[in-house]
Amino acid sequence: MKEQINNSITKIKSILNTFSLTEKVIFSVFSVIASLSLLFILIGLNNKFLVSIPENGGSIIEGVIGTPRFINPVIANSNVDRDISSLIYSGLVKVESDGSIIPDLADRFEISEDGLIYDFYISEDAKFHDKEIVTSDDVVYTILKIQDPEIRSPRISEWEGVAIEKVSDRQIRFVLETANPNFIKNTNVGILPKHIWQETPNDAFSLNLYNIEPVGSGAYRLDKIKRDSINIPITYTLSVNKNYLLDKPLINKFIFKFYKNESELVEAIEKGEVNSVSSLSPESLKDISSKDFQIITSSLPRVFGIFINQVESPSLSLKSAREALRLATPKSKIVDEIFNGYADKISSPITGLKDLDFSQDLEAAEQILVEAGWDKNEQGIYTVEVNDETFILSTSISTSNVPELIDVAETVAEEWRKIGADVSVKVFEISDLNQNVIRPRNFETLLFGTVVNSPSDLYSFWHSSRRNNPGLNITSYANIDTDDILEELRNTTEEDISEEQIENLVSEIREDIPAIFLYTPQFTYLVSNKIKGVEIGNIKVASDRFESINNWFINTDKVWKVFNN
Repeated sequence: MKEQINNSITKIKSILNTFSLTEKVIFSVFSVIASLSLLFILIGLNNKFLVSIPENGGSIIEGVIGTPRFINPVIANSNVDRDISSLIYSGLVKVESDGSIIPDLADRFEISEDGLIYDFYISEDAKFHDKEIVTSDDVVYTILKIQDPEIRSPRISEWEGVAIEKVSDRQIRFVLETANPNFIKNTNVGILPKHIWQETPNDAFSLNLYNIEPVGSGAYRLDKIKRDSINIPITYTLSVNKNYLLDKPLINKFIFKFYKNESELVEAIEKGEVNSVSSLSPESLKDISSKDFQIITSSLPRVFGIFINQVESPSLSLKSAREALRLATPKSKIVDEIFNGYADKISSPITGLKDLDFSQDLEAAEQILVEAGWDKNEQGIYTVEVNDETFILSTSISTSNVPELIDVAETVAEEWRKIGADVSVKVFEISDLNQNVIRPRNFETLLFGTVVNSPSDLYSFWHSSRRNNPGLNITSYANIDTDDILEELRNTTEEDISEEQIENLVSEIREDIPAIFLYTPQFTYLVSNKIKGVEIGNIKVASDRFESINNWFINTDKVWKVFNN
């Protein structure tokens, strides 16, 4: 074979030697063209059969406002705390971005036929980041802390009336007082390692060092904390947890970088210091000029409205006053001017409905008052006398110290004043609002948002049994017909809830006007174009965007299609 090849080469050389100089040049040119053509054909064929696939590697730098205080699933109450907690900790189950439930720390679970007993079996491979085994004791400890009123967990309402029983080191049982088809979703709460927390008394629970140096069992673990000269965290670097039970993230590092305010954060975006930012104000989103980012949006199951406390605001106990204020409320102005379109107008206590939109009508609002016997006094404020008692159309709107909410409250107050109402706005820090305004029901009207992920969630906000703290029926609303429907919804799976049930419930609440429903905001996620695979389904809170973190990627590789299959 080798001899034949050598003979062929010798013959070619002999033929080339017979060529003139011109013929040799022409032959060389055609040879180069033929070689290049063949090369291009081969490259084209190769590319045709190659596909890009995600590959491990890379890092994300996420910019957030504020610094972490409680990276602890039991007491996390800020966006930054919940964001980091969702990556550090994992629960018995995981709620996927499409709403489906899959086992996480538990490798399986069983639900009794009557829907009252839930048994979870913890995986033998479940480990915390410090390599300690996850057991039923950790689950019992975590849930009991949530249920303890002294801890003041924001998740306490999810676990009211639930008994917990350790069956064995690997089996844990929850017993419900009444069936709740959506209870399973509550078991995605992150589990604390008891061996780290058990010596911490309740009065020191929020002071424990592990609130800022957390140890969990989630997809990422705490790698390092960078601090400034006065020991305030500047960045948190998280690395992939190699012992994570589910699909591990492809992005190796997730870095949270903290900023004092939104203007600093926007400046960092413009400088390219961060790759992703969630929940920027609509005004900032409008001003960002970089083309290196995309804005991903998702509907949030949050219902913002003005909740009316008729006990504290006597004039609003009169339906004519509530109805007039509802007609005077500028929903379109709120959505278009304050949220720049990143919100949807609503007129009912649940999202996703074809709402009847009550457009603002100041003239009709005043007409309702006049027909109900209201007259303007010397100050131009409407008053009315009912059963020898004089009522003045006067109220205050309480809300938290959040720029958008303050703008909404001021906008509503301005429009209400146009129809002869005396309205003031009261602004509270979030912790103060929760403890001293909402819990004791110490407000006249409250601009507030509720999370309504499914119709059954409405029970917590509108059933008469939930009127007292820690119940969430903050308007003290009571209606026998509404109670009956809410009880039906609570004991029905989402798939079996009928449109008629929802329509009847919404009709009752809208007729009574215990609240003026305004808008549901859209979640916005500004993310670098280099980060792929980011899909955000219907989420309850901002941290839910990480439910699909295992599908995000930056690096890619090329492989032949046959090998990818």
